[in-house]
Amino acid sequence: MNTCRNCGNDCIIVYGSGTFCTEKCARSYATKSKRSEINEKVSASLKGKDSKLNKLAHENVSLQCNHCNNFFSVIWRDRNKKYCSKKCWTESDKFKEYLTGPKKPLTVEQRNKLSLAIKNYYKNNPDVKRGGGKSKWFSYNGIKVQGTYELRTCKILDLWTSSKKIKNWEYTKDRIEYVGHDGKWHNYLLDFKIFENDDTFWYLETKGFIRPNDELKWTAVKCTGVNFKVWFHKDIKEAEASVGIKWTRKQTDILNSHTYSGLPAKEVPVTGREAAGSNPVVCTSRGK
Repeated sequence: MNTCRNCGNDCIIVYGSGTFCTEKCARSYATKSKRSEINEKVSASLKGKDSKLNKLAHENVSLQCNHCNNFFSVIWRDRNKKYCSKKCWTESDKFKEYLTGPKKPLTVEQRNKLSLAIKNYYKNNPDVKRGGGKSKWFSYNGIKVQGTYELRTCKILDLWTSSKKIKNWEYTKDRIEYVGHDGKWHNYLLDFKIFENDDTFWYLETKGFIRPNDELKWTAVKCTGVNFKVWFHKDIKEAEASVGIKWTRKQTDILNSHTYSGLPAKEVPVTGREAAGSNPVVCTSRGK
């Protein structure tokens, strides 16, 4: 039985030259005599303070702000700072240039990767309703619809339901895949799904004008074997006349105006006269 030179315990010697019990004791013994000096050096280095034992420690650096021109002091690692505060950075011309300046265009690979990610998102989240176009958004009985054509169609479909002409309807989230003029697959998000009294259904789309891909979208829907109709302004007016909805000039001007753009939501009456056979509905103009 021998005694360890570091810890002084009696043990069977298993490490080093036969004078230490473990590797830990052997390493500790090597620096034991200079432990205080080593600790002071490490402490001074971590704190970044000047000391006789840490002659290489850097002093704070004095810099001049590129915006307000005031001088400020930073530690060595921040010596490349250009502004003294976030306020100066956000008020600087450099920041404005960063916000409004030309952005580096995406590469073809990046665009394809982004497009695929968006498609997969909507494919895996069928309940998400995606909006497009530049029309104003409105709220109709808790449903967010885009544009006055969709808003007016909601009222027509409600009157059809109350008169038992149809069983029900929904602002649908159904999608149909189609190939666009670019030769790529796209998703077509339909507007309305109308359920007949015999439990069959058909789709209804509202349109102000025809865009390049629209005919391809509509052909793709018809290829599924489902009935499909497109309503333009003339069709909407005819449907409104058939249920007794009449619009005043004032109501039409309110819907078509951008008076409320950027302001808090305001209550805007959008129904026809009381003679239409139901209570007036109040819709909220969201604007853009």
